[in-house]
Amino acid sequence: MSTKKKIAYLTSTHMLDSALGTLQLLAAEADVYVYIEITDFSKKATIVQSPSIKECKMIETPEKVLGTEQWNRLKPFFKKVKSVEFIVHQNKRSISPVSFLTTYRFGFHLKKKGIDILHLDNISQRSLGLIPHLHRMRLVITLHDPKQHSGEEKDARKINFIRNFFIKKASAFVFYSAYSALIFSEGHPEIKVPILNILLQPCPYQIPKQKQPAEDYILFFGRLSVYKGIDILLEAIPKVVEKFPQQQFIIAGNPSYDFKIDKEKVEADIPNIKIITGYLEIDHLNALIEKSKFVVCPYRDATQSGVLTTAMAFGKMTVTTNVGSFPEYVKNGTNGISCEATPKSIAAGIIAALDNNHYLDLEKNVTPVYPEKLRNELRNTLLTAYGLSIHS
Repeated sequence: MSTKKKIAYLTSTHMLDSALGTLQLLAAEADVYVYIEITDFSKKATIVQSPSIKECKMIETPEKVLGTEQWNRLKPFFKKVKSVEFIVHQNKRSISPVSFLTTYRFGFHLKKKGIDILHLDNISQRSLGLIPHLHRMRLVITLHDPKQHSGEEKDARKINFIRNFFIKKASAFVFYSAYSALIFSEGHPEIKVPILNILLQPCPYQIPKQKQPAEDYILFFGRLSVYKGIDILLEAIPKVVEKFPQQQFIIAGNPSYDFKIDKEKVEADIPNIKIITGYLEIDHLNALIEKSKFVVCPYRDATQSGVLTTAMAFGKMTVTTNVGSFPEYVKNGTNGISCEATPKSIAAGIIAALDNNHYLDLEKNVTPVYPEKLRNELRNTLLTAYGLSIHS
C-alpha cells in the first residue's frame, strides 16, 4: 500500500496545457489524481477536443469524453499519475444549483479516495460546492491571474467574490511568476500562509518530434482580447513592411470578451497579413507555430503566458513587450527581444529580429525543456506548498 500523500489536482480543459508540466514534477513525490473540469463551453480547448459531453456521467473517463484515439495521444503525459478523470458540468451556467450539486458530490468522491491535499489549478466559479469539504484537506491554490486583464474587468466583482471563499481556506498559494505573486500579496496583506511562485513550463504535449523548416511569416496566436495588444501589432506591421516588403504575418485565435476584429478590412488594408479566427485544432495550431519564423506577443499586460511557453516548446524565440511576467521568461537579446507596448517599439523589435536573420541566433538559446536542476527547484517549491519534505 502506498504511503505517499494523496493529491487531487483539479484543473480545466483550458488550463491543461499549462498543467501538464507541473503534474510531471509531482507524480514521483505523491499519489496524484487528476480531475479536469469540462463544460459544453470548454469542450474545445488547446489540447482537448471533445465531440460531445451530453451522454457523460458526472465523473467520467477520458476515453468517454475524448474518444479512444485522442486519449491515446494524451495518455503518455499522465503515465505517472494514479488516475485521470473528467468532472462533467452539463449546466451551461457557471453558478447554478446544478453546478453546486455537481461539485458538492465531487467532494464526497474526494473523501472516499482519501485525498489529503486538494490543488485547485485556478478557482472555478463552478467549484462552490467544494467549500463544505475543504476542512478535510489541505488546500493549495494556483491563481493564473491575480487581477483581471485590461478589457476583461466586467466580471471582476463576481470572480473576486467567489475567490474570497477559497482564499480564506488556503494553506498555500502558487503562482507562475514572481510578478503575479507580488500583485496578489499586495492585494491581500492579511494572508500569512506561503505565497510561492514557480515557472510555467513549456507544454510537453506540443513539443514537435522533429523540426520543420520555417515559412515566411511571423505569428501571433492565442485568445484574441484587448489586453493582447493586437491593435498595437496592427499599427506596427506597416512599419516592418516598409523595410521588409515581403514579410508576412498571421494572427490566429478565438475572440473573447466581445473583442472584434474586422478580418476583411484588416486584410485589405494590410496585404501582408492573414487573420484566422475561431478555435484552432491542435494539429493546425502546432503547424502554424512550427512553420513560423518566430512569435510576437504585443501584450498590454501579462501575468504568465501559455502562448509564450508554447512558443518555447517549439524552440521559437519571441518578441514580447516588457510587461508583467515576460521579463522573467524572456531575456532581451538572449532568447528573445523585449519591447515597449507601442507600435514603434514593437516594429523596431521585429525589425531587429529580422535583420540578418538575427532571430535564428536568439532561437539557439530557447530551452524547450528546463534543465533538471531547475525542475528540482520547481518541484521543491511545490512540495513546500503541500507541506511535504523537500529534497536536499
